[in-house]
Amino acid sequence: DDLVVTGNNASLVSQFVHALAWRFSVKDPGSLNYFLGVEVVPTITGLFLSQHKYICDLLSKAHVDDAKEVSTPMTTSDSLVLHDGSSPTTTTKS
Repeated sequence: DDLVVTGNNASLVSQFVHALAWRFSVKDPGSLNYFLGVEVVPTITGLFLSQHKYICDLLSKAHVDDAKEVSTPMTTSDSLVLHDGSSPTTTTKS
């Protein structure tokens, strides 16, 4: 199984990785770029996590990568309420 170890204190991260290596077989693949569908981009303030590539690949696989963008797929004129006065819908089969 894969595990990503990160933190803002390099010394503590290193100590933790060494403690893991003492007990388990550990290999360091180097700089993290992509993990479990999440692109990892290092920035000055930390890590930027993005699923842009994953979503683009998913849209391409579904053959909808040329679809037009919309600001929201839901109507903006309707409002959602917990109780709207109608009777509850049942999902039981007869």
